[in-house]
Amino acid sequence: TLFFFSDDYGETILDLFRIQAELSFNPRLRVVFVPRNGRFHNDFALSDVDQVLEEDMFIELRKHRDMGNFTVNPYGPRSG
Repeated sequence: TLFFFSDDYGETILDLFRIQAELSFNPRLRVVFVPRNGRFHNDFALSDVDQVLEEDMFIELRKHRDMGNFTVNPYGPRSG
């Protein structure tokens, strides 16, 4: 199981691509994604997750979420 804490918005988009690829290569991998629990400057926030995951480029990541291999933890850091 990998716990991944997000950071800047743009950087996190690239990280999500990497996580999506890693999940495709390793079916035993479980990822817990931990975004910021609030809006702090340009950091990726919990409120960004649904909108970003609905993009076509993350269709495989949504499949992993539906299978339980990718989960979002709503209790991330409350600071920037």
